Amino acid sequence: MMLLRPQPLRACARPIQACNTRRNFFPFPFSSPTSTPTSSSSFPSPFASSSPNSITARLHLPYSPQSVYHIILDIPHYSNFLPFCVNSTVASRDSISKLPTSADLTIGWGSFYETFRSEVKCIPEKLVVETQAHEEMFTVLKGRWEVVAGGQGGASIGGREVELDMDETVDEEGCTVNLRVEYGFKNGVYEVVAPRVMEAVGEELVRGFAGRVEEVLGTEAEREEVRQETGVVV
Repeated sequence: MMLLRPQPLRACARPIQACNTRRNFFPFPFSSPTSTPTSSSSFPSPFASSSPNSITARLHLPYSPQSVYHIILDIPHYSNFLPFCVNSTVASRDSISKLPTSADLTIGWGSFYETFRSEVKCIPEKLVVETQAHEEMFTVLKGRWEVVAGGQGGASIGGREVELDMDETVDEEGCTVNLRVEYGFKNGVYEVVAPRVMEAVGEELVRGFAGRVEEVLGTEAEREEVRQETGVVV
């Protein structure tokens, strides 16, 4: 499917800096740090649901929608905020729009490393990014980012409020980021364990993304300085 040419994105307050930060928050739930995860064929899956599990997150940010969308498109820096992510690269881009069409994401903990190839669909006129991985470990792994103007302050995971340590000044240029991840494991043991840890992973993802956005776009004082000097709203 031909992707539409994206609308121009507004400038960020700060240039995006390369960073190799590895975000580790708690023991990786699906493997031992000293052993390779058991093959999915070793465990029948009597516990697996016929429909995928899902987790949803909502995050209000005091920044323009276009500026936040620009950060979501910045796949090479996902390791700055995504739990257990040690590397992320764009594998291919659309020949016309130059937006990502596929990406490789490497997840690591201890001696466990796994790289997933995902299809990426960018819909810039709707400020949406959709991803879908096709890997032996999963029956399904899909993600959908959406940025909308306005919205109420704060953040939540599955409807539960999450406290954030950041400048949450709400102004007319604010936006809300909605994220939905659908997942299912072929390994029945993983399928049982996953729901108990995915909410915690999602909470750390929200905190990490909020921190990344503030790192790139700056605090309210820094944004006001940019507005005064350049007239650009970030």
